[in-house]
Amino acid sequence: MKNHGFTLAEVLITLGIIGIVTAITIPTIVNKYQKQQTVAKLKKAYSVLGQVMQRAVADNSAAELGVGETLDANKVKNFFQTYWFPYFNAPSIYSKSLGNDFYSTPSGNSINVEIFNNYEFGRVFFITQEGTSYFVSIMTWSGDENGDLGHPLIASKQVVFIDINGLKRPNILGKDVFRFQIDYELGIVRPAGYNRSEAQINKDCSKSGSGHLCAAKIMHDGWQISDDYPW
Repeated sequence: MKNHGFTLAEVLITLGIIGIVTAITIPTIVNKYQKQQTVAKLKKAYSVLGQVMQRAVADNSAAELGVGETLDANKVKNFFQTYWFPYFNAPSIYSKSLGNDFYSTPSGNSINVEIFNNYEFGRVFFITQEGTSYFVSIMTWSGDENGDLGHPLIASKQVVFIDINGLKRPNILGKDVFRFQIDYELGIVRPAGYNRSEAQINKDCSKSGSGHLCAAKIMHDGWQISDDYPW
Protein backbone atom coordinates (compact mmCIF):
# COMPACT_ATOMS: atom_id res chain seq x y z
CA MET A 1 0.00 0.00 0.00
CA LYS A 2 1.19 3.48 -0.86
CA ASN A 3 1.79 6.14 1.82
CA HIS A 4 -0.33 9.20 1.05
CA GLY A 5 1.41 11.60 3.51
CA PHE A 6 2.17 15.24 2.64
CA THR A 7 5.42 16.21 1.01
CA LEU A 8 7.67 18.83 2.60
CA ALA A 9 6.78 21.29 -0.14
CA GLU A 10 3.05 20.83 0.53
CA VAL A 11 3.55 21.34 4.28
CA LEU A 12 5.55 24.52 3.69
CA ILE A 13 2.94 25.88 1.30
CA THR A 14 0.16 25.15 3.81
CA LEU A 15 2.07 26.82 6.62
CA GLY A 16 2.73 29.79 4.40
CA ILE A 17 -0.98 30.17 3.62
CA ILE A 18 -1.85 29.87 7.33
CA GLY A 19 0.76 32.53 8.14
CA ILE A 20 -0.65 34.93 5.54
CA VAL A 21 -4.23 34.45 6.74
CA THR A 22 -3.10 34.91 10.36
CA ALA A 23 -1.16 38.08 9.52
CA ILE A 24 -4.27 39.51 7.87
CA THR A 25 -6.91 38.50 10.41
CA ILE A 26 -5.18 38.90 13.80
CA PRO A 27 -4.52 42.67 13.51
CA THR A 28 -8.17 43.16 12.51
CA ILE A 29 -9.37 41.14 15.50
CA VAL A 30 -7.02 42.99 17.88
CA ASN A 31 -8.05 46.35 16.44
CA LYS A 32 -11.74 45.53 16.88
CA TYR A 33 -11.16 44.39 20.44
CA GLN A 34 -9.22 47.56 21.30
CA LYS A 35 -12.04 49.71 19.95
CA GLN A 36 -14.61 47.78 21.97
CA GLN A 37 -12.51 48.13 25.12
CA THR A 38 -12.10 51.86 24.53
CA VAL A 39 -15.84 52.38 24.18
CA ALA A 40 -16.54 50.25 27.27
CA LYS A 41 -14.04 52.19 29.38
CA LEU A 42 -15.33 55.51 28.04
CA LYS A 43 -18.90 54.54 28.95
CA LYS A 44 -17.83 53.62 32.46
CA ALA A 45 -15.86 56.85 32.96
CA TYR A 46 -18.80 58.88 31.70
CA SER A 47 -21.13 57.08 34.09
CA VAL A 48 -18.77 57.57 37.03
CA LEU A 49 -18.41 61.27 36.26
CA GLY A 50 -22.17 61.71 36.15
CA GLN A 51 -22.65 59.87 39.43
CA VAL A 52 -19.95 61.91 41.16
CA MET A 53 -21.52 65.18 40.05
CA GLN A 54 -25.06 64.14 41.05
CA ARG A 55 -24.00 62.84 44.46
CA ALA A 56 -21.89 65.93 45.15
CA VAL A 57 -24.75 68.28 44.29
CA ALA A 58 -27.22 66.23 46.34
CA ASP A 59 -24.95 66.13 49.40
CA ASN A 60 -23.80 69.75 49.41
CA SER A 61 -25.45 73.15 49.28
CA ALA A 62 -25.07 75.35 46.21
CA ALA A 63 -23.29 77.95 48.34
CA GLU A 64 -20.33 75.60 48.80
CA LEU A 65 -19.79 75.43 45.05
CA GLY A 66 -18.64 79.04 44.93
CA VAL A 67 -19.50 79.65 41.26
CA GLY A 68 -18.49 83.15 40.22
CA GLU A 69 -16.26 83.71 43.23
CA THR A 70 -12.69 84.89 42.75
CA LEU A 71 -10.32 81.98 42.50
CA ASP A 72 -7.84 81.32 45.27
CA ALA A 73 -5.99 78.22 46.43
CA ASN A 74 -8.02 77.66 49.59
CA LYS A 75 -11.37 77.94 47.82
CA VAL A 76 -10.27 75.54 45.12
CA LYS A 77 -8.89 73.05 47.62
CA ASN A 78 -12.13 73.18 49.60
CA PHE A 79 -14.12 72.72 46.41
CA PHE A 80 -12.30 69.53 45.46
CA GLN A 81 -12.37 68.20 48.99
CA THR A 82 -16.14 68.74 49.01
CA TYR A 83 -17.30 68.02 45.45
CA TRP A 84 -14.74 65.51 44.15
CA PHE A 85 -12.48 63.53 46.43
CA PRO A 86 -15.12 62.05 48.79
CA TYR A 87 -16.78 60.30 45.84
CA PHE A 88 -13.72 58.35 44.70
CA ASN A 89 -11.99 55.52 46.50
CA ALA A 90 -8.84 57.19 47.86
CA PRO A 91 -7.75 59.04 44.68
CA SER A 92 -4.03 59.70 44.29
CA ILE A 93 -3.27 63.38 43.76
CA TYR A 94 -0.42 63.66 41.25
CA SER A 95 1.90 66.42 42.44
CA LYS A 96 4.32 66.62 39.50
CA SER A 97 3.71 68.67 36.38
CA LEU A 98 3.36 66.55 33.25
CA GLY A 99 4.05 69.55 31.01
CA ASN A 100 2.00 71.09 28.23
CA ASP A 101 2.79 68.40 25.67
CA PHE A 102 1.62 65.37 27.64
CA TYR A 103 -1.67 65.16 25.73
CA SER A 104 -1.62 65.37 21.94
CA THR A 105 -4.09 65.63 19.08
CA PRO A 106 -4.80 62.79 16.59
CA SER A 107 -2.23 64.36 14.25
CA GLY A 108 0.45 64.31 16.96
CA ASN A 109 0.46 68.00 17.89
CA SER A 110 0.51 69.08 21.54
CA ILE A 111 -2.79 70.47 22.85
CA ASN A 112 -0.65 73.05 24.71
CA VAL A 113 -2.42 72.69 28.05
CA GLU A 114 -0.15 72.15 31.03
CA ILE A 115 -1.25 69.08 32.97
CA PHE A 116 -0.50 69.72 36.60
CA ASN A 117 -2.01 69.92 40.05
CA ASN A 118 -2.22 73.50 41.32
CA TYR A 119 -5.09 74.78 43.44
CA GLU A 120 -4.03 78.38 42.79
CA PHE A 121 -4.79 77.92 39.09
CA GLY A 122 -7.99 75.95 39.67
CA ARG A 123 -6.53 72.70 38.35
CA VAL A 124 -6.27 69.23 39.83
CA PHE A 125 -4.86 66.04 38.35
CA PHE A 126 -5.57 62.78 40.13
CA ILE A 127 -5.62 59.04 39.45
CA THR A 128 -8.16 56.55 40.77
CA GLN A 129 -7.32 53.10 42.07
CA GLU A 130 -8.86 51.68 38.87
CA GLY A 131 -6.14 53.47 36.87
CA THR A 132 -8.25 56.24 35.34
CA SER A 133 -6.88 59.78 35.52
CA TYR A 134 -8.89 62.99 35.77
CA PHE A 135 -7.55 66.44 34.93
CA VAL A 136 -10.07 69.02 36.07
CA SER A 137 -10.03 72.76 35.45
CA ILE A 138 -12.60 74.83 37.30
CA MET A 139 -11.31 78.24 36.24
CA THR A 140 -12.77 80.88 33.96
CA TRP A 141 -12.02 84.59 33.56
CA SER A 142 -14.18 87.60 34.38
CA GLY A 143 -13.17 89.37 31.14
CA ASP A 144 -14.78 92.33 29.42
CA GLU A 145 -15.73 93.50 25.96
CA ASN A 146 -12.27 95.00 25.40
CA GLY A 147 -10.62 91.61 25.55
CA ASP A 148 -9.18 92.04 29.03
CA LEU A 149 -9.00 88.66 30.76
CA GLY A 150 -9.82 90.27 34.08
CA HIS A 151 -9.39 87.98 37.07
CA PRO A 152 -9.92 84.22 37.49
CA LEU A 153 -13.27 82.95 38.74
CA ILE A 154 -14.70 79.59 39.72
CA ALA A 155 -16.70 78.43 36.70
CA SER A 156 -20.08 76.73 36.61
CA LYS A 157 -19.06 74.84 33.45
CA GLN A 158 -15.90 72.93 34.25
CA VAL A 159 -13.54 71.09 31.89
CA VAL A 160 -12.57 67.49 32.60
CA PHE A 161 -10.02 65.45 30.64
CA ILE A 162 -10.40 61.74 31.35
CA ASP A 163 -7.57 59.37 30.44
CA ILE A 164 -9.06 55.88 30.52
CA ASN A 165 -5.64 54.26 31.11
CA GLY A 166 -4.07 56.88 33.35
CA LEU A 167 -0.46 57.79 32.68
CA LYS A 168 0.05 55.04 30.10
CA ARG A 169 0.48 55.91 26.45
CA PRO A 170 -0.62 56.92 23.89
CA ASN A 171 -2.16 59.96 25.71
CA ILE A 172 -3.91 61.04 22.52
CA LEU A 173 -7.28 62.78 22.39
CA GLY A 174 -9.76 60.34 20.91
CA LYS A 175 -7.62 57.28 21.69
CA ASP A 176 -7.38 57.16 25.47
CA VAL A 177 -8.05 60.79 26.42
CA PHE A 178 -11.53 62.31 26.20
CA ARG A 179 -12.85 65.74 27.10
CA PHE A 180 -16.04 66.36 29.05
CA GLN A 181 -17.85 69.30 30.58
CA ILE A 182 -19.63 69.41 33.92
CA ASP A 183 -22.41 71.98 34.21
CA TYR A 184 -23.19 72.35 37.89
CA GLU A 185 -25.97 74.90 37.30
CA LEU A 186 -27.89 72.46 35.09
CA GLY A 187 -26.66 69.40 36.98
CA ILE A 188 -25.46 67.51 33.91
CA VAL A 189 -22.30 65.99 32.44
CA ARG A 190 -21.79 66.12 28.69
CA PRO A 191 -18.97 65.44 26.24
CA ALA A 192 -17.24 68.54 24.93
CA GLY A 193 -19.06 69.84 21.87
CA TYR A 194 -22.28 67.94 22.56
CA ASN A 195 -24.31 70.82 21.06
CA ARG A 196 -22.21 71.18 17.91
CA SER A 197 -23.42 70.07 14.50
CA GLU A 198 -22.49 66.65 13.14
CA ALA A 199 -20.24 68.30 10.56
CA GLN A 200 -18.39 70.28 13.25
CA ILE A 201 -17.93 67.20 15.42
CA ASN A 202 -16.66 65.10 12.51
CA LYS A 203 -14.24 67.85 11.45
CA ASP A 204 -12.79 68.13 14.95
CA CYS A 205 -12.65 64.38 15.56
CA SER A 206 -10.52 63.57 12.53
CA LYS A 207 -6.86 62.84 11.83
CA SER A 208 -6.26 66.55 11.16
CA GLY A 209 -8.54 67.82 13.94
CA SER A 210 -7.96 68.63 17.60
CA GLY A 211 -9.74 65.52 18.92
CA HIS A 212 -11.53 67.46 21.67
CA LEU A 213 -14.94 66.36 20.40
CA CYS A 214 -14.22 62.65 19.94
CA ALA A 215 -16.30 61.60 22.97
CA ALA A 216 -19.22 63.46 21.40
CA LYS A 217 -18.65 61.65 18.10
CA ILE A 218 -18.61 58.22 19.73
CA MET A 219 -21.85 59.00 21.54
CA HIS A 220 -23.48 60.49 18.42
CA ASP A 221 -22.51 57.35 16.49
CA GLY A 222 -24.40 55.15 18.95
CA TRP A 223 -21.54 54.38 21.32
CA GLN A 224 -19.30 52.87 18.69
CA ILE A 225 -16.12 53.80 16.84
CA SER A 226 -17.17 54.29 13.23
CA ASP A 227 -15.14 53.76 10.06
CA ASP A 228 -14.37 57.49 9.72
CA TYR A 229 -13.06 57.75 13.29
CA PRO A 230 -9.37 58.80 13.60
CA TRP A 231 -8.21 55.48 15.02
